[in-house]
Amino acid sequence: MTGRVLPIDPTEDGRPYASAWLRRNAATEEAIFTAIYSMQHRANHSFMNIALPLLRDNDRYIAASERQHRRIHPI
Repeated sequence: MTGRVLPIDPTEDGRPYASAWLRRNAATEEAIFTAIYSMQHRANHSFMNIALPLLRDNDRYIAASERQHRRIHPI
């Protein structure tokens, strides 16, 4: 299995400091797991927000996250 953590543009996600965790089958490149993580702070407490897309949306979200990562960090 391979994994990458990519930053998410807050104007696209709506939450500051959001990141996507993308995990794939190393042999087939099939999406295994995708989640978006972000932090939230309120009244001396910190919270972690985790968003899990529906299974049928994993490939579309992974492709969008990787395109955004290439715009931010060109090869």
